[in-house]
Amino acid sequence: MKTKNKGKKVEQDKQSPYSFDEVYKAITQVLVKGTEEQQKKALKVLNEGKGDWVWLKAKLITETYSFADAKGKEEFALIGMQKHLDSGSAVLLNEVFTDPETSIRYRQYKFKKRPIYRIPFATEEMDKYAYDKAINKKFLGDFIEMDVPADNKVIMIPLDTPEKVKDYNGGDYFKKHRFPGTAKKG
Repeated sequence: MKTKNKGKKVEQDKQSPYSFDEVYKAITQVLVKGTEEQQKKALKVLNEGKGDWVWLKAKLITETYSFADAKGKEEFALIGMQKHLDSGSAVLLNEVFTDPETSIRYRQYKFKKRPIYRIPFATEEMDKYAYDKAINKKFLGDFIEMDVPADNKVIMIPLDTPEKVKDYNGGDYFKKHRFPGTAKKG
């Protein structure tokens, strides 16, 4: 496979007569409706394939996450965090954090070189949108991580006032607060 663009031909070792979208549809059909043996083969191709197979896998994960309910999103987050726990780059903190506004409970993880990360416990009443809001919510003392590709570094912006936390969670942070290293707007 050589291209990820819609409508373009997919190439593996030699030119394939199928587009990226056609291959994606075929893989998803096998994963949903195929036999167990077919599903294992499809997963092997996705996990071991090079080139655009990576993009097929990324699209599959992204779409699956976007359609998942709150419990499914929680599972995805825990699977992702498990790799960090296994490698030793993060540890699970014993203390469960409870959001004072919503009473949503969170598992807390501490990374070696990053701030605390929280994964909310999904509840029966929680829909996928409420889960997304909970997993992206920041609290007083948290940081916003900003990638600066030109400098190949990450800037940690502290949310050190209730106003900044409210603005960040409301989507207005970057309209109301200056980015470090830039002049304040008008």
